[in-house]
Amino acid sequence: MMRLNEHHPYNKQDVDAIAPAISPTRRIVLSIMIIIIIIKTNRFLITRYLERKPSLRVSSKILALVNTLKRPKRKPMKEYYEDNEEELAISPIDPLSPKPEGGISVPSCGEQLIVSSQWPKTFLVALQQHASQQPRTNAITILDEQTKPSQTLTFRDNDPINFICAFYGCLLAGIVPLPIDVPLARRDWLSQRIGILLGQLSIKVALTSDSCYRQLPKIQQHTSNSSSTNINEIVSFKGWPNLTWFITEHLAKPPKDWIINDIPRSSYETTPAYIEYTSVKDGSIVGVTVNYEQLFVHTQTLVNACKYSSTDICLCCVDFKRQIGLWHTIHANILSGMQVVFIPTSILKSQPSSWLLSVTKYHITAAIVRSRDMHWAVLALRDMNQISSTINLSSLRVLIISDGSNPWSLTAVDTFLSTFMPRGLRSDCCCPCSYSSETLTLSIRRQYHSSSSAHQSGRGILSMHALSYGVVRVDQDNSLTSLTIQDVGHVLPGAIIGIVKIDGPPLLCQTDEIGEVIISSKATPNGYWTLPGLSTNVFKVIPLGSDERPIGTQEFVRSGLLGFLGPGGLLFVTGSREGLMQVAGRKHNSDDLIATALAVEPMKVVYRARIVFL
Repeated sequence: MMRLNEHHPYNKQDVDAIAPAISPTRRIVLSIMIIIIIIKTNRFLITRYLERKPSLRVSSKILALVNTLKRPKRKPMKEYYEDNEEELAISPIDPLSPKPEGGISVPSCGEQLIVSSQWPKTFLVALQQHASQQPRTNAITILDEQTKPSQTLTFRDNDPINFICAFYGCLLAGIVPLPIDVPLARRDWLSQRIGILLGQLSIKVALTSDSCYRQLPKIQQHTSNSSSTNINEIVSFKGWPNLTWFITEHLAKPPKDWIINDIPRSSYETTPAYIEYTSVKDGSIVGVTVNYEQLFVHTQTLVNACKYSSTDICLCCVDFKRQIGLWHTIHANILSGMQVVFIPTSILKSQPSSWLLSVTKYHITAAIVRSRDMHWAVLALRDMNQISSTINLSSLRVLIISDGSNPWSLTAVDTFLSTFMPRGLRSDCCCPCSYSSETLTLSIRRQYHSSSSAHQSGRGILSMHALSYGVVRVDQDNSLTSLTIQDVGHVLPGAIIGIVKIDGPPLLCQTDEIGEVIISSKATPNGYWTLPGLSTNVFKVIPLGSDERPIGTQEFVRSGLLGFLGPGGLLFVTGSREGLMQVAGRKHNSDDLIATALAVEPMKVVYRARIVFL
């Protein structure tokens, strides 16, 4: 206070007379206020003064306040801007990286589709024909918890009988159905995205069974007259439109004069039959449209390739509502008239060997399983010494592996073959296949009566280092960086498959280059429902030759599967486009990372079905 009077207009004696009357606390507060006022009026003056004549009576808090006010209110623009162009620059191409050296690959053509004159012309004719020829033969059998045939089922959304009745009821009536999974919770992420698709399709009615309807979450409404609770209204799932839930059981019989108006064959190509949902790379759910012509022709192709007949008994261990399970156990079942035995997923989890016992008991001739079902069956065999001696798989003619396109399924297949061949399993019965919702079934390994080497299965030991660069290179069997893959058979009859580059224009790949598998067939879908722009990029692809000119006018469909064509036209799948990751110029597949982590020490890297790095 005293030094401030040297530059203050007031008299020094007046300040000395006032100072003793002010308490020390108020004196400090008054000093701070005066300093702030002076700083705001003339910051430069007070700053230079304090630098020239520092006072011992000025506290450290005041100096800290002054230093804070001396700083600029905003950082310079240079501090806000960070130049990351060097960090984001594309990594230089390694000159030592492997490069494809083969010639341009040639698309592989399947054999001609032979349609027997005795086959039904439509699905309605097939139903009428089999109902009249074998009316007392079981069409569908469902196993209960004791692995016995059951007519009623209490499992959630595992009701093939009512599903088939509702699904084919829609097909025969000209209504476009969309098979979906039952929502497990109100905020299930998959059901939310499916709900968005339901809104886009303007779906108003949901068909379900009585057992499934009872397990759906419902709204509890208390009436004012009594304390009873009405739980008849289904809760509104997040993202779903308002639906009317209709139970397809316990309906009245139609009148005797009721006639089904079958859709004429001439309108098959323009009439949509059903929609199969799938996910694209950004995670959104879209609907693939399958018309009646594609439905009928593809079913004929599967029946022809797998040699299905009315004498076959098929076993289903996969989801029967979509993909492989829907085509083989329902569509092929209706057209060929074979019997189907369904085993719910809950039974497979509690009793992994139940499907082996069913093969022995019912003399199953064809089975659709996953590689993990084969793996669990091998593990369960070690704990069932008393029952293992009764297993006989000699009746099994075709064993379709639904996830055979996964390269890491080979170990389970080889172990299963070596374990059960002493129990009658044929060495050539395993039939891995490749499938995608956009292309349906691309290829399947089939049994031939010819001794030609082109009709045999194949496998290759490839370098994972070369695969990360999209190049096929043979590696040693005992190498730690090698990957052994198996073929997924030849292209189906009446179809053509090729391999195009993953990025850029659809140029045909070289023979030793990894690319995306494309297919052209009369049985492939035409596009996504109400998405013409996205459909053009996926369903209307014309491959280009080495001169960047179209090789023809025929349109192909992208499958989303990555692979190459081997000797004899065998298709090898190394991964999927959806799980592809690019790091430092190299491409890695998510399945490879998961399998590598599981191979290290599964108990430490897997937690609640998630991969963690410790």
